[in-house]
Amino acid sequence: MIERQLDSIQKGSADVIFVPGANGGAQAQTPESRVVLLQRELAEARAMYTDKHPDVQRLEEELKNARQDAQAERSKPDSDRTAQLKLDPTYRQLTADREMSRLRIRDLQRGEGDLRRQIGSYQARVESAPRVEQQLAVVQRDYDLERQQYSELSSKLHAAAIAENVERDRSGEQFTVLYPATMPTIPTKPVPWRVMLIAIVAGVCLGAGATLGREYLDRSVHDVRDLREEFQLPVLGEVTRIQPV
Repeated sequence: MIERQLDSIQKGSADVIFVPGANGGAQAQTPESRVVLLQRELAEARAMYTDKHPDVQRLEEELKNARQDAQAERSKPDSDRTAQLKLDPTYRQLTADREMSRLRIRDLQRGEGDLRRQIGSYQARVESAPRVEQQLAVVQRDYDLERQQYSELSSKLHAAAIAENVERDRSGEQFTVLYPATMPTIPTKPVPWRVMLIAIVAGVCLGAGATLGREYLDRSVHDVRDLREEFQLPVLGEVTRIQPV
Protein backbone atom coordinates (compact mmCIF):
# COMPACT_ATOMS: atom_id res chain seq x y z
CA MET A 1 0.00 0.00 0.00
CA ILE A 2 2.83 2.41 0.85
CA GLU A 3 4.64 1.59 -2.40
CA ARG A 4 1.45 2.27 -4.35
CA GLN A 5 0.96 5.59 -2.61
CA LEU A 6 4.57 6.61 -3.24
CA ASP A 7 4.27 5.60 -6.87
CA SER A 8 1.09 7.64 -7.18
CA ILE A 9 2.79 10.71 -5.69
CA GLN A 10 5.80 10.30 -8.00
CA LYS A 11 3.57 9.96 -11.06
CA GLY A 12 1.48 12.93 -9.95
CA SER A 13 -1.80 11.00 -10.00
CA ALA A 14 -4.87 11.82 -7.91
CA ASP A 15 -4.52 8.75 -5.64
CA VAL A 16 -2.53 10.42 -2.83
CA ILE A 17 -2.80 10.76 0.93
CA PHE A 18 -4.27 13.87 2.59
CA VAL A 19 -2.98 14.84 6.02
CA PRO A 20 -5.01 16.89 8.54
CA GLY A 21 -4.25 20.59 8.49
CA ALA A 22 -4.04 23.05 11.34
CA ASN A 23 -7.65 24.24 10.84
CA GLY A 24 -9.09 20.71 10.78
CA GLY A 25 -9.34 20.46 6.98
CA ALA A 26 -7.37 18.40 4.52
CA GLN A 27 -4.14 19.87 3.19
CA ALA A 28 -3.05 18.79 -0.29
CA GLN A 29 0.62 18.03 -0.69
CA THR A 30 0.86 17.97 -4.53
CA PRO A 31 -0.82 19.96 -7.34
CA GLU A 32 -2.73 16.92 -8.43
CA SER A 33 -4.09 16.35 -4.95
CA ARG A 34 -5.01 20.03 -4.74
CA VAL A 35 -7.01 19.65 -7.94
CA VAL A 36 -8.91 16.73 -6.45
CA LEU A 37 -9.55 18.66 -3.22
CA LEU A 38 -10.88 21.67 -5.10
CA GLN A 39 -13.08 19.45 -7.23
CA ARG A 40 -14.63 18.02 -4.10
CA GLU A 41 -15.13 21.46 -2.55
CA LEU A 42 -16.67 22.75 -5.79
CA ALA A 43 -19.07 19.82 -5.94
CA GLU A 44 -20.15 20.45 -2.35
CA ALA A 45 -20.58 24.18 -3.02
CA ARG A 46 -22.67 23.56 -6.16
CA ALA A 47 -24.90 21.25 -4.16
CA MET A 48 -25.74 24.16 -1.83
CA TYR A 49 -25.40 27.27 -4.07
CA THR A 50 -25.89 28.32 -7.69
CA ASP A 51 -23.11 28.86 -10.19
CA LYS A 52 -23.27 32.66 -9.66
CA HIS A 53 -22.48 32.38 -5.97
CA PRO A 54 -19.15 33.99 -5.00
CA ASP A 55 -17.85 30.83 -3.32
CA VAL A 56 -18.64 28.75 -6.40
CA GLN A 57 -16.92 31.27 -8.70
CA ARG A 58 -13.91 31.44 -6.36
CA LEU A 59 -13.57 27.68 -6.29
CA GLU A 60 -13.84 27.51 -10.09
CA GLU A 61 -11.04 30.06 -10.42
CA GLU A 62 -8.87 28.19 -7.89
CA LEU A 63 -9.59 24.92 -9.68
CA LYS A 64 -8.53 26.43 -12.98
CA ASN A 65 -5.28 27.69 -11.47
CA ALA A 66 -4.66 24.33 -9.74
CA ARG A 67 -5.09 22.49 -13.05
CA GLN A 68 -2.60 24.84 -14.68
CA ASP A 69 -0.17 24.22 -11.82
CA ALA A 70 -0.66 20.45 -12.14
CA GLN A 71 -0.05 20.64 -15.89
CA ALA A 72 3.11 22.64 -15.25
CA GLU A 73 4.14 20.14 -12.59
CA ARG A 74 3.75 17.25 -15.02
CA SER A 75 5.84 19.06 -17.62
CA LYS A 76 8.80 19.45 -15.22
CA PRO A 77 11.80 17.10 -15.54
CA ASP A 78 11.93 14.04 -13.30
CA SER A 79 14.93 15.38 -11.38
CA ASP A 80 13.06 18.53 -10.36
CA ARG A 81 10.01 16.50 -9.39
CA THR A 82 12.13 14.18 -7.26
CA ALA A 83 13.86 17.08 -5.50
CA GLN A 84 10.52 18.71 -4.82
CA LEU A 85 9.01 15.45 -3.53
CA LYS A 86 11.86 15.12 -1.04
CA LEU A 87 10.71 18.39 0.48
CA ASP A 88 7.16 17.09 0.84
CA PRO A 89 6.54 15.93 4.50
CA THR A 90 3.96 13.39 3.34
CA TYR A 91 6.41 11.87 0.88
CA ARG A 92 9.13 11.77 3.55
CA GLN A 93 6.74 10.20 6.04
CA LEU A 94 5.71 7.55 3.52
CA THR A 95 9.36 6.88 2.74
CA ALA A 96 10.15 6.43 6.44
CA ASP A 97 7.10 4.17 6.85
CA ARG A 98 8.28 2.10 3.89
CA GLU A 99 11.73 1.64 5.43
CA MET A 100 10.22 0.70 8.77
CA SER A 101 7.90 -1.76 7.03
CA ARG A 102 10.83 -3.28 5.15
CA LEU A 103 12.75 -3.68 8.42
CA ARG A 104 9.69 -5.24 10.02
CA ILE A 105 9.30 -7.59 7.05
CA ARG A 106 12.95 -8.66 7.31
CA ASP A 107 12.54 -9.30 11.03
CA LEU A 108 9.41 -11.34 10.39
CA GLN A 109 11.18 -13.27 7.63
CA ARG A 110 14.06 -14.07 9.99
CA GLY A 111 11.55 -15.12 12.65
CA GLU A 112 9.75 -17.25 10.08
CA GLY A 113 13.04 -18.90 9.13
CA ASP A 114 13.78 -19.67 12.79
CA LEU A 115 10.28 -21.06 13.28
CA ARG A 116 10.60 -23.21 10.16
CA ARG A 117 13.91 -24.59 11.42
CA GLN A 118 12.31 -25.38 14.78
CA ILE A 119 9.37 -27.00 13.01
CA GLY A 120 11.81 -29.09 10.97
CA SER A 121 13.63 -30.14 14.16
CA TYR A 122 10.36 -31.09 15.85
CA GLN A 123 9.20 -32.90 12.73
CA ALA A 124 12.44 -34.89 12.65
CA ARG A 125 11.93 -35.83 16.30
CA VAL A 126 8.36 -36.89 15.62
CA GLU A 127 9.44 -38.98 12.65
CA SER A 128 12.24 -40.60 14.65
CA ALA A 129 9.92 -41.41 17.58
CA PRO A 130 8.70 -44.77 16.12
CA ARG A 131 12.29 -45.91 15.57
CA VAL A 132 13.19 -44.97 19.14
CA GLU A 133 10.13 -46.85 20.40
CA GLN A 134 11.15 -49.94 18.43
CA GLN A 135 14.68 -49.78 19.80
CA LEU A 136 13.30 -49.29 23.31
CA ALA A 137 10.99 -52.30 22.84
CA VAL A 138 13.94 -54.47 21.78
CA VAL A 139 16.02 -53.32 24.76
CA GLN A 140 13.08 -53.90 27.13
CA ARG A 141 12.53 -57.41 25.76
CA ASP A 142 16.23 -58.26 26.19
CA TYR A 143 16.13 -56.84 29.71
CA ASP A 144 13.09 -58.95 30.61
CA LEU A 145 14.78 -62.10 29.28
CA GLU A 146 17.97 -61.39 31.19
CA ARG A 147 15.99 -60.70 34.35
CA GLN A 148 14.06 -63.95 33.99
CA GLN A 149 17.27 -65.92 33.47
CA TYR A 150 18.82 -64.21 36.50
CA SER A 151 15.81 -65.14 38.63
CA GLU A 152 15.96 -68.77 37.51
CA LEU A 153 19.70 -69.00 38.15
CA SER A 154 19.29 -67.37 41.59
CA SER A 155 16.60 -69.89 42.51
CA LYS A 156 18.76 -72.79 41.39
CA LEU A 157 21.74 -71.43 43.33
CA HIS A 158 19.65 -71.04 46.49
CA ALA A 159 18.24 -74.57 46.15
CA ALA A 160 21.73 -75.98 45.55
CA ALA A 161 23.07 -74.20 48.65
CA ILE A 162 20.24 -75.61 50.78
CA ALA A 163 20.81 -79.13 49.43
CA GLU A 164 24.52 -78.80 50.07
CA ASN A 165 23.93 -77.74 53.68
CA VAL A 166 21.49 -80.64 54.24
CA GLU A 167 23.94 -83.18 52.86
CA ARG A 168 26.74 -81.75 54.97
CA ASP A 169 24.60 -81.93 58.14
CA ARG A 170 23.46 -85.50 57.41
CA SER A 171 26.97 -86.77 57.01
CA GLY A 172 27.98 -85.60 60.51
CA GLU A 173 24.81 -86.47 62.52
CA GLN A 174 23.83 -89.77 64.30
CA PHE A 175 20.43 -90.30 65.98
CA THR A 176 19.78 -92.64 68.97
CA VAL A 177 16.58 -93.38 71.00
CA LEU A 178 17.02 -92.25 74.60
CA TYR A 179 13.56 -93.06 76.08
CA PRO A 180 11.33 -95.53 74.30
CA ALA A 181 7.60 -94.75 74.19
CA THR A 182 5.34 -96.75 76.63
CA MET A 183 1.60 -97.40 76.72
CA PRO A 184 -0.35 -95.41 79.45
CA THR A 185 -1.87 -97.42 82.30
CA ILE A 186 -4.76 -95.10 83.14
CA PRO A 187 -6.76 -92.77 80.91
CA THR A 188 -5.87 -89.12 81.11
CA LYS A 189 -9.46 -88.01 80.62
CA PRO A 190 -12.31 -87.90 81.40
CA VAL A 191 -11.73 -87.98 85.21
CA PRO A 192 -14.71 -89.83 86.83
CA TRP A 193 -14.88 -87.98 90.15
CA ARG A 194 -14.65 -84.61 88.38
CA VAL A 195 -17.50 -85.54 86.06
CA MET A 196 -19.66 -86.68 89.04
CA LEU A 197 -18.97 -83.47 90.98
CA ILE A 198 -19.89 -81.33 88.01
CA ALA A 199 -23.14 -83.33 87.53
CA ILE A 200 -24.16 -82.93 91.20
CA VAL A 201 -23.53 -79.18 91.19
CA ALA A 202 -25.40 -78.77 87.91
CA GLY A 203 -28.37 -80.83 89.27
CA VAL A 204 -28.61 -78.75 92.46
CA CYS A 205 -28.51 -75.52 90.47
CA LEU A 206 -31.10 -76.71 87.98
CA GLY A 207 -33.40 -77.93 90.81
CA ALA A 208 -33.15 -74.68 92.73
CA GLY A 209 -33.79 -72.71 89.60
CA ALA A 210 -36.83 -74.83 88.69
CA THR A 211 -38.24 -74.48 92.21
CA LEU A 212 -37.83 -70.73 92.25
CA GLY A 213 -39.32 -70.42 88.80
CA ARG A 214 -42.37 -72.54 89.67
CA GLU A 215 -42.92 -70.56 92.86
CA TYR A 216 -42.67 -67.30 90.97
CA LEU A 217 -45.03 -68.41 88.22
CA ASP A 218 -47.60 -69.98 90.57
CA ARG A 219 -50.50 -67.48 91.00
CA SER A 220 -52.79 -69.67 93.22
CA VAL A 221 -53.96 -68.54 96.74
CA HIS A 222 -52.96 -70.78 99.65
CA ASP A 223 -54.00 -68.85 102.82
CA VAL A 224 -55.94 -65.83 104.11
CA ARG A 225 -52.93 -63.52 103.84
CA ASP A 226 -52.44 -64.32 100.18
CA LEU A 227 -56.14 -63.73 99.53
CA ARG A 228 -56.10 -60.35 101.32
CA GLU A 229 -52.94 -59.22 99.45
CA GLU A 230 -54.31 -60.30 96.09
CA PHE A 231 -57.79 -58.66 96.24
CA GLN A 232 -57.29 -55.91 98.89
CA LEU A 233 -60.59 -56.93 100.58
CA PRO A 234 -61.42 -58.02 104.17
CA VAL A 235 -61.89 -61.77 104.75
CA LEU A 236 -65.19 -62.57 106.52
CA GLY A 237 -64.65 -66.26 107.05
CA GLU A 238 -62.39 -69.17 106.33
CA VAL A 239 -63.36 -72.76 105.49
CA THR A 240 -60.96 -75.23 106.95
CA ARG A 241 -59.34 -77.88 104.85
CA ILE A 242 -61.49 -80.98 104.77
CA GLN A 243 -59.51 -84.15 104.78
CA PRO A 244 -61.11 -86.99 102.90
CA VAL A 245 -62.07 -90.03 104.98
